[in-house]
Amino acid sequence: MIIDNKCCCHFSIQPEKKGGMLREQLDAIAPALREMRLRKDERVKQVRSVKAEIQKISAEIAGRSTYEDSSTNITIDDNDLSIKKLEEYQNELHRLHDEKNERLQKVDIYICAIRDISATLETEASMIITKIHPSLNDLYGISKKISDDILKKLNATVVSMEEEKKRRLQMIHHLGRELTNLWNLMDASYEDRQKFAHVTDLLSFEPSDVCAHVASFRYLLLQCYKITISLIFICAGNEEDHSTNCS
Repeated sequence: MIIDNKCCCHFSIQPEKKGGMLREQLDAIAPALREMRLRKDERVKQVRSVKAEIQKISAEIAGRSTYEDSSTNITIDDNDLSIKKLEEYQNELHRLHDEKNERLQKVDIYICAIRDISATLETEASMIITKIHPSLNDLYGISKKISDDILKKLNATVVSMEEEKKRRLQMIHHLGRELTNLWNLMDASYEDRQKFAHVTDLLSFEPSDVCAHVASFRYLLLQCYKITISLIFICAGNEEDHSTNCS
C-alpha cells in the first residue's frame, strides 16, 4: 500500500495549528481578565468603604460604640457589585450624613440655650453640659454624641432650666409689685423709684424676654429683697411713730 506523503504532512500540522490558536486566544483574553479582576477588587473596596461609613454613622445615631461596627464585620455580596447597588449604598450614606448634620445642629442649639440660660441664672454651663455627656464639652476634644438619648437629656435640661428661670422671674414679679405698693404707700419720690427702674421694668417681661444682657436674676432678687425689707421696716417704724403720737 502506498501512503501519500502529503496526507501525512497534513495530519501532523493540524494539531500544532489548533494549539497555536488556543494560545493566541488565551493570550488575548488574559489581559481582559486581569483588568476585570482589578475592576472587581476596586468595586469591592468602594462598596466596603461606603458600607463601613454607613455602619459608623448608624452606630453614632443609635448611640452604639463604633467599635461594635468594625469594618472587618462587613459582608460583601460578590454576586451583586453593580453600579446600581453601589449607588444605593451611596444614597443611604448621603441620607445618614444629612441626619447626622441635623442632629449636630440640634445639639449645638441646645448647648447654646444652656449657655444663655446659665448666664442669666449664674450657673456653670460647662459643668451642666459635661454632666449630660463629656463629648458635648469642646474641652474634651472628642466627637459629640448625637443619639436620641443625648437629645432627650439636652431637651430635658433646657426645659428644667427654663422652668427655673420662669420661677425666678415670678419671684421678681412678686417682689416688684410689693415694692411698687410700698412706694405708693409711702408716696416715694420719682428719684427713689428710678433707682430700681431696672427691677420694676421686668414686671412686664416674660421669661423669653430676659437674657443675660438684661439682668442677673440673683442680683435682681437680692436687690428686691433688700429694698423691700428696708421699706417694710420704714413702714413699720412710721406706723409705730403714728401710734405713739396718737396716744
